[in-house]
Amino acid sequence: MNPVFWTLSIEFQYYVILALLFPLLQGKNKFTKHLFFIGLISLSLYPSHTKFYIYWSAYFAIGILYTCKIKSLISAKTFIAYNLFAAFVVINHQGLNDYIIGIFTLFLIHQYPNFKNHIGDFFGKISYSLYLIHSIIGAALINFLSKRFNLPYQKLLVISLGFIISIVFAYFFWKLIEHPTHKLAKRLKK
Repeated sequence: MNPVFWTLSIEFQYYVILALLFPLLQGKNKFTKHLFFIGLISLSLYPSHTKFYIYWSAYFAIGILYTCKIKSLISAKTFIAYNLFAAFVVINHQGLNDYIIGIFTLFLIHQYPNFKNHIGDFFGKISYSLYLIHSIIGAALINFLSKRFNLPYQKLLVISLGFIISIVFAYFFWKLIEHPTHKLAKRLKK
């Protein structure tokens, strides 16, 4: 079987595992929280392609840590310790520029917490699913169709179609996997 299939399959497995493990952050058990963050940040050290979640997991951990601290799900010491670990991994694995972009993004989010935009809210909801889906669905469609359409306006249409299809699939992933998992996490928390 094609080795790319196994890689995509592993990515999807990590997506589901993280969605199921995310409720651990909302509980009171400190051990499971530590295990979650150590695992999430350490995943970046596993050799993988830059298109896949594993490569960027420490980068995402920084945002998750920020959210957990704002919602008082972790202590200040835990926040600082795991941010230092994540910063070390991101800087050494992805580079200082990526770390600065991540921190600057969090700074903007922190400075403008009440900024609302319907389009931004929608993309915020589906962003993780879109991240996972775009290379599997959108890029594959673009690669397939770009060999058949060569004119500049056709290429623009092909890229637009790939983007739209990725958004549609990401929405369905959010609706079928992420959203129900978040609901389950809230019920388990009670």
